[in-house]
Amino acid sequence: MCFSTMSLTFGSGLRAADTFLLEIGSAIKASVPLRQKAATTTLRLATALASIIIMGSGVPLAATEEWRSLGPEGGPINRIEIDRHNPNTIYATNFGVFKTTDGGNNWKAPNSGLISLPFGPVTAFAQDPQNSNTLYLGLGEGNSRMFKSIDGGTNWQALPSWPSGLSDWPYSLVVDPQDSGTVYAGICGGISKSRDGGATWVTTVVREWGCAQVVAIDPHDPSTLYIGLVAQNARGGALYKSADGGKTWTNLFPDSAWVSAVAIDPQDSSQVYVLAVPSREGYCFATCSWRLSRSSDGGASWVDADLPEGFGGGLVFDPQNPSAMYAAASGGTYRSGDGGRSWILVNANLTSRDARPLAVDPQYPEVLYMGGNRGDGILKSTDGGRSWITVNSGLTATQPSSLALDPQSSITIYAVIDGFVRRSTDGGSTWNAIDAPRISSFAFDPQDSARVYGLGYFPNRLFKSTDHGASWDTEGSSFQNSSMVNAIALDPQDPRTLYAASGDIDSCFYDLFCRGGVLKSSDGGNTWTNSPLPHPVTSVAVASQNSDTIYAGALGWLPQALGPPSQIILKSTDGGMKWTPILSTANGLSFGPLLAIDPSDPNIVYTYSPALFKSTNGGKTWIPANAGIAAEVRSLVIDPQNPSTLYAGTRGAGVFRSRDGGGTWTAVNSGLTSLTITSLALASQDPHTLYAGTFGGGLFSIAIDTP
Repeated sequence: MCFSTMSLTFGSGLRAADTFLLEIGSAIKASVPLRQKAATTTLRLATALASIIIMGSGVPLAATEEWRSLGPEGGPINRIEIDRHNPNTIYATNFGVFKTTDGGNNWKAPNSGLISLPFGPVTAFAQDPQNSNTLYLGLGEGNSRMFKSIDGGTNWQALPSWPSGLSDWPYSLVVDPQDSGTVYAGICGGISKSRDGGATWVTTVVREWGCAQVVAIDPHDPSTLYIGLVAQNARGGALYKSADGGKTWTNLFPDSAWVSAVAIDPQDSSQVYVLAVPSREGYCFATCSWRLSRSSDGGASWVDADLPEGFGGGLVFDPQNPSAMYAAASGGTYRSGDGGRSWILVNANLTSRDARPLAVDPQYPEVLYMGGNRGDGILKSTDGGRSWITVNSGLTATQPSSLALDPQSSITIYAVIDGFVRRSTDGGSTWNAIDAPRISSFAFDPQDSARVYGLGYFPNRLFKSTDHGASWDTEGSSFQNSSMVNAIALDPQDPRTLYAASGDIDSCFYDLFCRGGVLKSSDGGNTWTNSPLPHPVTSVAVASQNSDTIYAGALGWLPQALGPPSQIILKSTDGGMKWTPILSTANGLSFGPLLAIDPSDPNIVYTYSPALFKSTNGGKTWIPANAGIAAEVRSLVIDPQNPSTLYAGTRGAGVFRSRDGGGTWTAVNSGLTSLTITSLALASQDPHTLYAGTFGGGLFSIAIDTP
């Protein structure tokens, strides 16, 4: 696999419910607190009118439900592209595309045609130099696809001709500045070329290894191309040049440097800059010994330029003055006005740890944009990098991996977003960062919501807060001899009793004797006892009505089983002392099953991820429960007041609802900008508000219609 680093161009840097809204035409529009009596009366009238109109048109009543974005604004950005004809139009990408037409003041997600896809980062993006409304986009990591838009990104169409035989996704894209029909895509091993705007592609193998992280084209002679290959399979990268439109190639770096960026001076194409790392360093990332090389003869000879101390990979050139460049380093943001011979510190606060993608306005070079590495979204400078402001209004590129609600306050939300903890106390209208350890998930004491547990993964420890997450113990408690803990669960009747699912999942793919277990603590996580099992355990759930009944999901081999690992469900009826396998599915997946127990009946249990099954007799027999869901289920919540109502979050198909205990399902997706759901949460005291975390689209809430 190739790892994304960065791309380098002139002018654009690339890097790697408390309210209810109802609108009927223009006559009815309300956005008001549900608790207000007058507003409630208005909403009931509006809902009744909407029901008459919608049912008369044959549309299900669920069409009146609309998801509302909660942010938080910001998120990681891996590339920024500025429209060279209208620099107020800017595109920012990560797990989707965001667009602004007013210099970053307001952003929208024009992802029609993209949002239904399973998650995968945008690995390549290009704009037609002659027609800025024509865009190309490549997706990667298990979803190798190429898309095209001819209306500035409002609508996207997949290019079915993208070579299906390619083992990797497009890593870079460039459009011929003199011929809009000619498009080049960098891939692993070489380059693919289209001469008809992406309708058909021809692939040229340049070298058997190395992925073309960047493709650069001579603006004066488009038949001259450069591709920079990054390392693949522990083998070095290279810099290649073609003078015949990609038919033949010459290696310009015989020492096989790991090339991550190439830039050609738009005023003098004999001037070429290359950012590289010696291939012997491999995947060095932050510890790379970066090297900036400059050629004045089209790559025939090279001299090394300087880089700021602590340079971290972010570099961009001033399009009006190619000898001027900006760089992000550990000591701050630097500027060079002499081709990298010397550097001046312009801002000591923004370092390469905080920001990486850089872009310069092609008409006003004092205007710069940065993408935050830590989920800060987009930052903008209008004074050459000396001062910066965030410009994130509408930019919800966040990736909440875990979501939890305060059991005693339906409007207090906790989320792990891009690796950091954030909290909202007003239903998602505003968010505050919490100074917490790096944790992967939460568990609340149902009797005292001030007590919050967090499962840490750097390191793998249990952290506790007794003041609603405002402060945390800094050391945490260890899980003693457990190699890895994947999930925690509290006993609903005795919150001092905790269970932890333990075991190294990855070991099952090279060790037939991979092990795990279920840990139990009776003193709030201070000490633990282990019930060892012959499988790594990935999930654990405790029945609300009977604390002795516990279910666990695991991954591993059953006795005398052949082939890939199986997903296994285990059950204990004595508080975790003894465990019995009750279901095994040999599907070769790399993750274990997840679980949900009916809060009113411990014999009704659901297992999911990817397929959804249901048992009504404590796991003795199971039946499929996913009719109507043609996607992988990754999250499931049960309405605590009406357990026959379920909500399922899927990978690439959005949210589904069942009102018959999983017998049938219907989609509830209106208003979502991403259909890959990472987490769901339903307030126990207000089950009419559902919250969803999405991949690359932030958090959403919806006011649920009740029968």
